[in-house]
Amino acid sequence: MKNVSKKNISALFALLLAGTILTSAKSNTIANLPESDTLADDHYTEYVDEYIEEYFEEIEEEVFESQEYVKVYNERDELVVDGLRSELEEEQLQVLRQADLLTELSGTKYYQLNN
Repeated sequence: MKNVSKKNISALFALLLAGTILTSAKSNTIANLPESDTLADDHYTEYVDEYIEEYFEEIEEEVFESQEYVKVYNERDELVVDGLRSELEEEQLQVLRQADLLTELSGTKYYQLNN
């Protein structure tokens, strides 16, 4: 009986030692990962912020530089209004407001009157 007890105690001690070693190794690995992940996340976030800022600056320039060109057709597909929206006269603007947007191609918006 004494042999069996010593084997059980030795096996239990070996299991506890192995569990302690595995737990400490796992905690060290986990402890190191968040630091490197945090640094990588910070670097990536900074990169994305810079990229987005540059993108929106380019878009703002394009929006303010580009002018909206419009064409309005009546029910018989005849061109009624044609020109830059900012340069249209009051009558042409009223016609434009009554028209429905069909599509936009290459910076030109096409409208159709449906009376």
